Amino acid sequence: MSYPLSIGSLDGQRRKKRAYGRGTTARRVQTQREEGGIPIRPAIYTQDKVGIRDRVHIARRWGLAPSIAVWKIVLAAFVVLLLAAVAIAGPLRDYYHAWRDEGVLKVEYEVLSTINEGLSTDVERLNTLEGIEDEARRRGYVYPDEEALVVEGLDETTPTEQEQIDRAVAEYEEGLPWYVPLLDDLLGYSRR
Repeated sequence: MSYPLSIGSLDGQRRKKRAYGRGTTARRVQTQREEGGIPIRPAIYTQDKVGIRDRVHIARRWGLAPSIAVWKIVLAAFVVLLLAAVAIAGPLRDYYHAWRDEGVLKVEYEVLSTINEGLSTDVERLNTLEGIEDEARRRGYVYPDEEALVVEGLDETTPTEQEQIDRAVAEYEEGLPWYVPLLDDLLGYSRR
């Protein structure tokens, strides 16, 4: 079976300088060249797998080699990474500040919820007769048939809300991992 030649002829005409693709056309041209006695370059004209070195060699042979130097590619990649780092620095800092504020606000909320629960319990207790009598005795009022005793030396000072919040936040910050204070310094975080 004979196929007409699609690239050049067998009688010495100059063949076109281009690489053949894969598929039936490449196989047909390879068969025609073998039948005509034209030498075949295996890396270009066959279906064999071609490694990266062979591809570079073929590209250089056909004038398709890349003209960009490797250092230019590395420099461009470095510039792109630098620009990406600068672009995400602001949002990253804002995200970190929001994350730290969230942790502190959760601690403050828990302390205030505890204080609020205590106040709600006091209100419920003071709505009863026993609760009213206990509060009156605590303030120094007694029934006519009772005697009031004053005990000195007991310190009944309770910490204020702000002192309780500050103590809870300090405990929370002591329990944070070692790298959080470093990130605080690096990203400029300070508690309000």
